[in-house]
Amino acid sequence: MLDSLISLIAPHRCYACLKVGTALCESCIYNIVNDSISCCFFCSVPTLNGVCPGCAPRSPFSHFYLVGERHHELKTLLDDYKFNRAYALHRALAELLHTRLPRLPEDTVVVPLPTVARHKRIRGYDHIGLIAKTLASKRGLANQAVLGRRTNSVQLGANSQQRRRQADQAYCCNGKLDPAVPYLLVDDIVTTGATMRAAARCLKAAGAKIILIGAIARQA
Repeated sequence: MLDSLISLIAPHRCYACLKVGTALCESCIYNIVNDSISCCFFCSVPTLNGVCPGCAPRSPFSHFYLVGERHHELKTLLDDYKFNRAYALHRALAELLHTRLPRLPEDTVVVPLPTVARHKRIRGYDHIGLIAKTLASKRGLANQAVLGRRTNSVQLGANSQQRRRQADQAYCCNGKLDPAVPYLLVDDIVTTGATMRAAARCLKAAGAKIILIGAIARQA
């Protein structure tokens, strides 16, 4: 209700083309997604599924889908959403991910990567949780917070070794998972990939066999 009122008083402009009416217009969404990265998460070899056959044996997930690099309008969108309390941008970010992802099985469960508690308090909302919930609604899929946090370490400014160590200690799974059900793990920004690997390993340890990754941007 509040978002609708604000949009009437101060309507959004498209972050890419400046057209009035929405944070990302339909044309710009497709332009961004058409430039999406289709390469292996681990070795950058071109591949449609995001995990090449050579890296698949050591990967805790089978597919990795990324919208793009964190620059230009993607960077501005994410920075405003995360750091400037632009709550309404979760819809545009979820739409990008929705457009990027292929058709998924109807029993797929969308899993948000847990946000540090202090960040939720500062922003007033769970930024990844909102994207995951909106994406699940668009796809008609279940949205379940099956992952929790054991620590609240902040990775901003940490080097790759520190990120890996923090990520390995960060997550826990809330119960046993169904090995027949695909789980789509959602995050906003991927940097070294340590977080995604650790979270996927946690899902796998809880029983998940089919783990997919959906992320909006990669930090170059």
